[in-house]
Amino acid sequence: SHNSGLRRIAGLASSSAPKLQALHLCNTSAVRLLRAVDFSLLPSAQLQTLDLSLNRLLDGNNNNSNNSDGFLRMVPFGAMKSLTSVLLAGLGLNVSTSALAGMLASLKSLKELDLSENNYVQSTTTNLTLDGCLKSSTYVKVLRLRRVGLLDAHLGSFSEFRLLETVDLSQNGLRTVRQATFNWNTNLKWANLSRNQIEWIEPGSFGYVMRMELLDLSDNRLPAVRKDLFVRLVHLTRVHAERNAAMSLVDLCPFNVQYMRLAQSNFSQLGALLRCGQLLELDLSGNRLRRVASDALAHTLLLGRLSLAANAIETVEANAFYELKKLVWLDLSRNRLADPLEAEEEATLFAGLTNLAHLDLSGNRLSRVGPRLFASLVSLTHLDLSENALRRVDDYSFQRMHY
Repeated sequence: SHNSGLRRIAGLASSSAPKLQALHLCNTSAVRLLRAVDFSLLPSAQLQTLDLSLNRLLDGNNNNSNNSDGFLRMVPFGAMKSLTSVLLAGLGLNVSTSALAGMLASLKSLKELDLSENNYVQSTTTNLTLDGCLKSSTYVKVLRLRRVGLLDAHLGSFSEFRLLETVDLSQNGLRTVRQATFNWNTNLKWANLSRNQIEWIEPGSFGYVMRMELLDLSDNRLPAVRKDLFVRLVHLTRVHAERNAAMSLVDLCPFNVQYMRLAQSNFSQLGALLRCGQLLELDLSGNRLRRVASDALAHTLLLGRLSLAANAIETVEANAFYELKKLVWLDLSRNRLADPLEAEEEATLFAGLTNLAHLDLSGNRLSRVGPRLFASLVSLTHLDLSENALRRVDDYSFQRMHY
């Protein structure tokens, strides 16, 4: 890997490397990479992993050799019966469904396939869809098809992948998640659908994916998430839904989710978070929040990290954080917080946060630090008050802090 002048690789004959199980030739920038290795010598070496990703595939005349059929003829996948992992990401191939189907037909032991950052081309003669050409790869557990130009019309279902655990379909042109797409993938644990153009998720799309642990829907165009989307996802602990278009928090948070990213999603209120009883980390930065109500976080008792940065928060109601006994990290930077009007209001702003260690209040409108503002923060070790308009710090304001 990472060799810029590679021209030829010798010494890989089966007699000299009988136990070779993994061959990594990624990111070599080899102008004749396909001719550098005599692949015919490798099958008897029990090769399990072949990594040719991130190369510039050029032929002997320094012309782009991005025809998938030509590439597949030069690499005898059919003879490599023991291959379990094939990594072909970033080669700039025009991957046709017919050529892909031919390659995969003989790889019965394949468990990981990465075709990311190539050009997916549906065969016009056979009209073979992506799921059709992958039907022979029933044992695949990890499938990465990031940035291959997938559209809704290309994607049928992954019903043959009964063992599929990880799928990456990010950075494509998908607009809809259909009910049939993942209906049979009952072992699916990790799904990355980020950076598409998804506007609609059909009801029941994840109804049978009950082992799902992480779902990434960030950087799409979702206007809302149906309340029944997560009903059966009892093992779902991480949801990434940041940077969607005018996202609405309508029952978005299933009870078991522990880590949620909802930054830059145009939220204006926190009401729907009341049911998120298992949350450990929550990122709501870059939204349109103006107020933190006293009961908004009352049921997120296990919350350890909370980011409300870069909103427009002007008001934090009395005892809004009082129930967050496990909170250790709070970011309220780049908001519009001003000085509490009365001493009683000052004392209740951070009341209850006895375990808080990190507090960021930078970039607000504070001009004064009163003696009771941080009185409850007996575990605080990091405090950022930069970029405010501080004119006065009262005596004993930091008396109970640990340095």
